[in-house]
Amino acid sequence: MAERYIRQFEFTNTVNLPDCPVAIEKGAVLLDTKTNTYFLQLKLANIGTKPVTSVRVYVEAFDCDGNPAYSEQTPGIAADYNEIAMVGEAFGTKQLIPVPNNNAVTFRIYIEKVVTQNGDVLSYLREQYVKDNAGRDISQERENALAAEREAQERRAKEYKIMWGAKWYHVMFVICILAYLIWCLRG
Repeated sequence: MAERYIRQFEFTNTVNLPDCPVAIEKGAVLLDTKTNTYFLQLKLANIGTKPVTSVRVYVEAFDCDGNPAYSEQTPGIAADYNEIAMVGEAFGTKQLIPVPNNNAVTFRIYIEKVVTQNGDVLSYLREQYVKDNAGRDISQERENALAAEREAQERRAKEYKIMWGAKWYHVMFVICILAYLIWCLRG
């Protein structure tokens, strides 16, 4: 039996917002052979410095002439991704966004809202985005964010070790003095 979903084509995002902690790494249009419907699959990446718990994306689709492909869905399609993504992680590939037809050949995907694990809500207007037909290496940015997070964790672990090592040293010193005093008083 053939696969249920057939990849029609892949794409990269053509708009970017450098200040946003979440970026679109890549996307694909899939055909569900069982229902003969089309879906959009996105691979999002947390390139920020904090874990993310929720992301709202907005999708604009265009046909080969540059006109909106989904006129009945004007101004576009919105979708929410509610999953925890740690720093440097990719996420979102398990969620499929239904699209009305296969007229779309290009997409612009905007991150509208990001909620971080500590409750910060970051909102972005579509007017803030910059068109970037050259593309952006999100996978490298994701790797850099992951490396920075690992470095920060190692630094925190060293500080923790130093802090508790010093405290335990003092606690052991006090216990030894108390034991010595008790021994002297008994003797």
